[in-house]
Amino acid sequence: MYFDGMDSIINEKKKISIFDLLPSLSEADLLASKLKVYISDFIIKYRKNLVLTQDAFAALCNVSANTISDWESGHYNFTVEEIAYIVKRLGLKIRLDFE
Repeated sequence: MYFDGMDSIINEKKKISIFDLLPSLSEADLLASKLKVYISDFIIKYRKNLVLTQDAFAALCNVSANTISDWESGHYNFTVEEIAYIVKRLGLKIRLDFE
C-alpha cells in the first residue's frame, strides 16, 4: 500500500479515495462546515482590511487572541449568541437569507 497524491491510497487490489475513509457526512453537516468556513473567512478578511494583528483585533472585540485564532481556524463552532456578539461589537449588520 502506498500514498498516491492528495486524494487516494493505492493498494495492490483497489484504489481507495480519502473520502472512503471518512465517515459519511449528512448534508446538514456539510452545510454547517461551509458556514463555519464562511464566517471564519469573513473575520479574517475584516481583520486584515482593518490592518490589525490578531492581538489588536482581540482587544477590539474584547476577547483573547486565542479566541480570535479559534474563530479564524475554520473549525470553531459558533453559537448564535457569539455571532450576535461579534456583529454588535464590530458595528456590523447581518443578513440571513433562506430559500
